[in-house]
Formats: sequence, C-alpha cells, structure tokens
Amino acid sequence: MPAPDGDGTVCGAACRILADRGLRIKLTSRVDQFWYEVFSVAAVTNPIRPDRGTARIFDDNSIQWTRDLADPVRNRDGLDPREVVGIIARALD
Repeated sequence: MPAPDGDGTVCGAACRILADRGLRIKLTSRVDQFWYEVFSVAAVTNPIRPDRGTARIFDDNSIQWTRDLADPVRNRDGLDPREVVGIIARALD
C-alpha cells in the first residue's frame, strides 16, 4: 500500500487510513547513534474498544497484534479464539 502521493511509507499510509477510521496512533522512534539509523513503530488502538488490543506497525512493514484470548476456565475476558482464527484466515487466504 504506497502512500497516496507516491511518497512516504507503507506504515505512514496505513496509519493515515487507520486514523481516518477513528483509531488512535502513537508513534515512537529510537535513534541508533552508532549506526546513524532511526527506527520507528506506530502503536494503533481503538479508543472506544481498548479491549481489542494494540496493533504495532513497524518501519520494516511488519505487523504485531497483541491481545488476550478469552479463557472461560480462568474467568478471563478477551477475544473469542474463533474470531481470531477468522481474522488470521482472512488475512492469509
């Protein structure tokens, strides 16, 4: 997904689309003074549904989604594992 004007990054374009949908984006960067590089990550959350977890989009275009699964045995709320399987299947199909 290139940026709309052809410049920018996939992470930047994704964050613009997600922010336009009402999701919260928190950008953080780390500077490596030895190798003179900058590394960035965007943490994406839903301010209305923080229980949905946090998706992190890294500047290498990788994605990490952190969220607990429901565990009725331990009386823990979370996403239904079937819902997560559906999300993964749609993404990889």
